[in-house]
Amino acid sequence: MIGEFLRTRRRQLVRADFGLPPIARGSSGLRREEVAYLARVSITWYTRLEQGRAITPSRQVLDALAQTLRLSTAEHTYLLSLAGYSAPQPADDPIPQTDYYRLLSFFHNIAPFHNGGPGDEAPILTSANERRAYEQRLEERKARRTSVEREAAEIRETFRQLVMGNEGVVKPWFPAFGQTDMNFTEARAHQ
Repeated sequence: MIGEFLRTRRRQLVRADFGLPPIARGSSGLRREEVAYLARVSITWYTRLEQGRAITPSRQVLDALAQTLRLSTAEHTYLLSLAGYSAPQPADDPIPQTDYYRLLSFFHNIAPFHNGGPGDEAPILTSANERRAYEQRLEERKARRTSVEREAAEIRETFRQLVMGNEGVVKPWFPAFGQTDMNFTEARAHQ
C-alpha cells in the first residue's frame, strides 16, 4: 500500500517545479532516484519501499518523503497511517491569531472583531473626512439603538397593561380549550 501511494504521487509531480529537465515522451513525474536524492535516502532503500517489500520506514523518512513529494496534510497523515504512525504534529502558528486578524483587517479592509472589551481597537482612519464619516455612522447607530430600545419599552408597557389590567384577569382563547380565565395577581404582586 505504501509503495503504491508513493509511486502514484511521484508520477503526479511536475519536473519543472523541481528545476529538472523533461524526460522521454510518455513519462511524467520524478524518477525514483530523484525522489531518493531529494528525500536524502538511499536509492535502493526507496526502490524497495516503493516496490512494497517488507521494510519498515521510520517516521523521519516518511516525513522527508512527504515533504519531497509535496504531500498535503491529509496525504501526509494517510502516508503515516499506512506505516502505523499517528498524524503529524501541527506546526506552531508563526503569527498569533489576534495579530493575524489585525493583518487581515489591514490588508483586506475587514472590520476587526469587537467584543466590547479593552482590547477593541478603533479603525485606522487616514483623513479627517474618514474620521467625520466614521463618527457620523456611530451617531446614527446610537440613535437607531436608542429608538429600538424606546420601542421595546413601549411594547413591554403595552403588554404589561394588557396582562395586568382588569384586576389581573385575562381571558385568552386557546384552540384546544376555548376561552379561559387566567389570574395574574401573583405576577402583579411581584412588580
